[in-house]
Amino acid sequence: MNLSNQSKSIIVIIVVLLTVSFYQSKKFEVSIIQIENPILRSLSSFYISKIENIKSFLGLKSFFNKEEYFWQYLKELPKSLVYQFETINHVSPISFLTINTPYNVLIVGDSFIAESFGPILEKELLSFKDTYVFRKGIYSTGFSRPDYFNWDEEIKKLILEKRPNIAFVMFGANDGQDQTNLDKKVIHYGEKEWNLEYGRRVERFLKILEDNQVFVFWIGNPIARDKYYADKMANLNSVYQGVCQDKLNCLYFDVWDTLAT
Repeated sequence: MNLSNQSKSIIVIIVVLLTVSFYQSKKFEVSIIQIENPILRSLSSFYISKIENIKSFLGLKSFFNKEEYFWQYLKELPKSLVYQFETINHVSPISFLTINTPYNVLIVGDSFIAESFGPILEKELLSFKDTYVFRKGIYSTGFSRPDYFNWDEEIKKLILEKRPNIAFVMFGANDGQDQTNLDKKVIHYGEKEWNLEYGRRVERFLKILEDNQVFVFWIGNPIARDKYYADKMANLNSVYQGVCQDKLNCLYFDVWDTLAT
């Protein structure tokens, strides 16, 4: 069945309205009591109750409750970006890394940053004073296929153009696949060498940011329903966390347990 442009537009509008309602229903619910018009207040209350019913019917209510918990947890973190590090073997050990305002924030990653998580993170960060945000998420990219898209080269360009002092990074959705190293050897996912090669790529990426005095919040991947995919994400998260532990400019942000609570 062919749909007219008008019908397609109506469908898109409905999807957008439902998506916004799913994300903002809790805020709308709190705001209803401030509506003076009793008829409008009743209609708004009825609408929100139906949205909550739809979320329950589709099995999404638990997900949105967990996401709300995550953002509340994020907001309660200290706003002063000063971190103390344990002793690390480094040419020039630094005990403290202080990031001064204004906060020029760069958000980079794959589809998680291009849509859903990325826009929400950007919106939350912009609520802070003296904070400027530039977000770039590119579908089907990561570190496993630099021949398809090279994030090392891209981050150099972004640093030169945007001059960030903070970066939020999230990768992994597309990286559980074979890699080809500098010797043109194909390393299959699951082989012993795979994590070592992938870790070198993550470290190289972080080194570019470190050399430019950019502090990194590396966001791990959330838990997935599919066990095979979840195992991949858990493995990739272990690489990110391990590399970040040895870097002066990186704090790994684990959302696995937060979203699974």
